[in-house]
Amino acid sequence: MPLWGPGAGAAPTCHPILVQVYDLDDDLLADWTPPARARYQGASGVRHGYLPSQTPPPPLTHAVAVANR
Repeated sequence: MPLWGPGAGAAPTCHPILVQVYDLDDDLLADWTPPARARYQGASGVRHGYLPSQTPPPPLTHAVAVANR
């Protein structure tokens, strides 16, 4: 695989990964349950903390201008 464009030559690329394996006692996980799935409420695209019935927050450009004063 050419690393720096065509004609640059091929070099072996190795990205070692670190894996740690633990052997846990079964008693440690006896009462464990996987987390519940998040209950999606259908507010995708709405800025955090803003409900349509409220006054919308100022645009981000206004917030940036105030922060740079």
